[in-house]
Amino acid sequence: MMLKSFKVEIKTVPEHNSPVAEIWSDDVHIAQVQKNKFGFAVKFFTGSEVKLDATALGDIIHEAKEHLTANIGAKKVVVEGE
Repeated sequence: MMLKSFKVEIKTVPEHNSPVAEIWSDDVHIAQVQKNKFGFAVKFFTGSEVKLDATALGDIIHEAKEHLTANIGAKKVVVEGE
């Protein structure tokens, strides 16, 4: 499956280690953003049927960081997973 589009759904700021945002691509859940003790982490699901090239991955990370910074005041966002 090729990445055609993606969206970042922002949720209210949760407790420690809970999802903050869900990242979807063409209705497939590919990642979530979690709050942790260091800030926020983008965690990609292993075995996702969506294969991301470097450009798409960069776009998703950029979009997630923008949303997190603008909407919930994240200062630091790190990326986890494959």
